[in-house]
Amino acid sequence: MHSIIVFDIRNFSTHRQFLGKNKKARLIADLIKSILNNTTRILIDITKLVNDKTRPILNHTGDGFVLVLREKFNPLKACLFVSILRPWLENELKSYQTRFLELFPNEQLRKLDYGIGIHYGQVSIFNYDFIDPNGKNKKYEGFIGTAINIASRIEQCTKDHPYKVLCTEKFYQAGNRILPIKHQKAFTKHFVSIGKHILRGLSGSVNLYVFKQDFHNNFSINLLSSFLTKRKI
Repeated sequence: MHSIIVFDIRNFSTHRQFLGKNKKARLIADLIKSILNNTTRILIDITKLVNDKTRPILNHTGDGFVLVLREKFNPLKACLFVSILRPWLENELKSYQTRFLELFPNEQLRKLDYGIGIHYGQVSIFNYDFIDPNGKNKKYEGFIGTAINIASRIEQCTKDHPYKVLCTEKFYQAGNRILPIKHQKAFTKHFVSIGKHILRGLSGSVNLYVFKQDFHNNFSINLLSSFLTKRKI
């Protein structure tokens, strides 16, 4: 089973089109590059922290990314990743907005925002080849499956809530089950149920939870590291 994280930037197309017309497209291109570079850095740091050599799969979507974590204990690693990424991301979006207003002080475009959807389910992973502009053949990994669609629909649900990060009950329960009973309360306090939701294109309803901030600060990094590296806690 896998943890799937779908991240999307709100109002991205509007800003890209406006900046393109004004020959300042580099501003938003630099933002995306920074987000992807920092995402990769966080994943590398977490991999070092827990001494896990199984690579996650990260696919860029143009205005965001889809991340699949497939190693053991991946729900805890997903929580750690999102918690570390979020404060950095919010500061990065604020910096972008400051630079944008310096260039266009009278422009009233809606600010960039973001949403993150998290789900736990089975993903089919496949390999494919891609020939880059220099003619070099590169190998990549892709993924498909209903679990990807569910995570994407959950990310879209953040548009209807003041909450930036939502996850399914299945993800919440998967993370909680991994931990010994004595540590479960420290995990569950970072989640708040917001009830059943109908997801577009899917039959039935899904229970959703808000994933609160500061998981990586309040849920001891040492505790996570000890557990994820299979040392006794």
